[in-house]
Amino acid sequence: GHCVSGMGMGRGNPELPASAEMDDNSLSPEACYECKINGYPKRGRKRRSANETDASNIEEQPEIEANVSLASWDVEKTAVFAFNISHINNKVRILELLPALTTLTNHNRYLIESGNENGFFKINQKEGISYLHFTKKKPVVGTYSLQISSSPLYKKKELNQLEDKYDKDYLSGELGDNLKMKIQILLH
Repeated sequence: GHCVSGMGMGRGNPELPASAEMDDNSLSPEACYECKINGYPKRGRKRRSANETDASNIEEQPEIEANVSLASWDVEKTAVFAFNISHINNKVRILELLPALTTLTNHNRYLIESGNENGFFKINQKEGISYLHFTKKKPVVGTYSLQISSSPLYKKKELNQLEDKYDKDYLSGELGDNLKMKIQILLH
């Protein structure tokens, strides 16, 4: 499995819950423990001001643009991201991709398979986490459809060692499935 989180989601995408309330305390087999440690939500407790006493007022406040976890997202569906073109630069992290299995940490590569013909997007890796960014090329207003996939980076000898470990302990040599995900980026 793979842990995926991103910005620019929630509004205009009715299939993805913007809050982490929907079955957040259950651990999906595809979600990593980094996202939901011991069954507690990643964001922790909701903050409220000292002047508010009614809990219903807290939920009515609009959320500031925050990362949305895609831990239980159906990767067969296209994830939609919306960005204001005046607020984007090459430092904006559109997606954060992390293998859920420790055997794939620093041994997995995420690739943009299609949709990046103009070179507006790139995937960088830093400390085991991969990030989808905009490049320095300025994209124009429009819709961009990308397909992202992953592949393990093991040599044949390392793969055989992992398979031997898997025979002894079923979790230590697990490689999981390759990620195939479609995303749509709307720039307005």
